[in-house]
Amino acid sequence: MSLDDTASLVRSDGSAARDLLDDAAQSDTALTVQFNDRMTIWTRPA
Repeated sequence: MSLDDTASLVRSDGSAARDLLDDAAQSDTALTVQFNDRMTIWTRPA
């Protein structure tokens, strides 16, 4: 399925994009943890 196909499905039924993914909340949490870990490394004083 292309991104355009996915976007049209979301618009047609009013679903949020996260509803199209399995375990979206877990993925979101894992990505947030990774982002925060990297920001801590990148912003640590030298």
